[in-house]
Amino acid sequence: MTRDINPFISPAPLGGAMQAAQLDSYIADSWQRAATEHGLDKWQPDRPHVLTASEIRTQREPLDWLLRVGEPDIAALYGRVCDAGYVVMVSDTRGSCLSMIRNPLMDRELARGGLELGRIYAEAVEGTSGIGTCIVESKPVVVHRTDHFLAVHKDVTCTAVPIDDPQGRLLAVLDVSALSSHEDKRSQLLALQLTRIAAEAVENKLILSQRSKDQFLVTLHECGGPASGMSDAFFLMHEGGRIASPTKAAIRLVPRLAQRAGPLFFEECFGESPQRLLDVGVHRLSAGIVLRPSGSVRMLIARIDGALQAPDKPAAGPSSLPRRELVANTNTDGPTLGGDGLRELAGEDESCRRLVSLVARVMKNDLPVLVLGETGSGKEMFVRAFHRASERRNGPFVAVNCAALPESLIESELFGYRDGAFTGSKKGGSRGRILEAHGGTLFLDEIGDMPLSMQARLLRVIAQREVTPLGASTAIPVDFRLLCATHQNLERLAAAKLFREDLYYRINGAVFELPAFRQRTDRSFLVRRLIEDAVRGRAAKPRYDDRLVESLAGLPWPGNIRQLSNAIRFAVSVADDTLTLDDFPADVRRQGAPVPVAQFMRGTATDAVPFRAPADVSTNVPPALSAGSVELLAALQRNRWNIMACARELGISRSTIYRRMNRFGIVEPNKQIC
Repeated sequence: MTRDINPFISPAPLGGAMQAAQLDSYIADSWQRAATEHGLDKWQPDRPHVLTASEIRTQREPLDWLLRVGEPDIAALYGRVCDAGYVVMVSDTRGSCLSMIRNPLMDRELARGGLELGRIYAEAVEGTSGIGTCIVESKPVVVHRTDHFLAVHKDVTCTAVPIDDPQGRLLAVLDVSALSSHEDKRSQLLALQLTRIAAEAVENKLILSQRSKDQFLVTLHECGGPASGMSDAFFLMHEGGRIASPTKAAIRLVPRLAQRAGPLFFEECFGESPQRLLDVGVHRLSAGIVLRPSGSVRMLIARIDGALQAPDKPAAGPSSLPRRELVANTNTDGPTLGGDGLRELAGEDESCRRLVSLVARVMKNDLPVLVLGETGSGKEMFVRAFHRASERRNGPFVAVNCAALPESLIESELFGYRDGAFTGSKKGGSRGRILEAHGGTLFLDEIGDMPLSMQARLLRVIAQREVTPLGASTAIPVDFRLLCATHQNLERLAAAKLFREDLYYRINGAVFELPAFRQRTDRSFLVRRLIEDAVRGRAAKPRYDDRLVESLAGLPWPGNIRQLSNAIRFAVSVADDTLTLDDFPADVRRQGAPVPVAQFMRGTATDAVPFRAPADVSTNVPPALSAGSVELLAALQRNRWNIMACARELGISRSTIYRRMNRFGIVEPNKQIC
């Protein structure tokens, strides 16, 4: 969110004149691009590029998330501007109008004027226009009447505002346009303000929809402002103080939040440790605390929302921080499955239960632990539960995602540094994550992605149990339990000289491999637990039935439990009275199995056809778990194995049907070998 928040209107209440010189600048730049880079003729007739209905559906799928979450605010915007003759459009980053709210009776008139669903408004096609120029400039724009490059649009007015994803990247454009308007460009000030408010409201909901259970919501109010209620100025924060996804309203209050180069921490923005704010969350205080952003005279009130336990007493050791979990640079958006215990995580799967029984024996000694498993299979949940069940449960838990840290920062993050160790270092230095783990657990997630240059230093720390911060001449003793996790095959990486062999043998004292979701026998149980976890605490809990549970349990879920949990949380947030497959994200709906995969695996489905595993498919991953194979098989059964009818239903050729049958190992009943 580093782009100019609003170059035409002050963040203060609407008022004042539009800065014409600034507007003329970006319009002139756009005209220059249209003429020289794209070779457009200002007087050319209107030859629109319009997507077909099928192309609109395909391109719209990546924006389904935004359109579902933002639908109330986008509809409310239309309600405010429709009486003035405006339509509301949402485009993707390629300039394709993929959603349009308008009076259907005006479709022909709107299309003749250049406003229609599916039309491509990229500058390369339409020249200067609201959507196309907003994408290039990456900021709010007003393209009014003769500002348009093509003369055929000389009466149209367009006001467009970017919509960013939670990471601050352009996701879509929200546009209000009309076929006619007042000649004075300043007449669009109100339309711009309303569109900006709607776009920011959608962005804020996108941030909240992706908030993980290990992130706290920190809201900001100006002193003397509202004493209660939700503020549009907020950000997410990990317990270690790392800030994520600040809203544009928060950036206006604290410009430092706009920083995008590397991790951003609470202390950098507010000049003090987040501990005082975290204590507010621990004791459920509603008053908040007063803060002064670094380099500002403005006083703010910060409030925190998040479930914290009361801190334990500090223990002796290098760390002076309270004995609570310290989370640093880790992706913690996984589900809880209703409990933190290892037995809870094992569910009803027998192999997981056997694994837990082995953990209980290993926990008594101080062996390093290596957890293997596919992405999203629950490695971090397992590690956290391990820590809470261990003798070091009262010590800190420091988690570091080795894949998320830039190579240039990982050394200082892990080992710390002394004051003045390098240019740009923080005053007073930094302890480093390893020293923060003293007396507790150090969790190195995705250790297979750690740079080779850092592996040698880590090996020394593990072997000698001491760490030397950057710029220091003496080593500091440190005591921690080492837990590592990766989705990669470290043995193969070591053989290929991509991972240090000596480090590999240091960290694999006890190895636990977690099964993928598709390999578990308690998939339906997990689905129910995740749904119940998602609806817990909601005033209105949607109903669901066994068919939905079985359908979800039968899907492949390549992202495993994390993907399933996120999809369920999204569905619960948008569902009405009853939770159905239609409430799930588009990628899940596309894979929805008419007949649960579990039935195919048990061989009890009606007219089920046995699968023949292709030569290039691993035999320990059943082909039946492919969403494409399930969809194709169901279509073939519905059409009684009539290939032509199946091809018509799916909208593909007969040769494609046969090719997919061969790839998935699907054999027609009359060709099966008994």
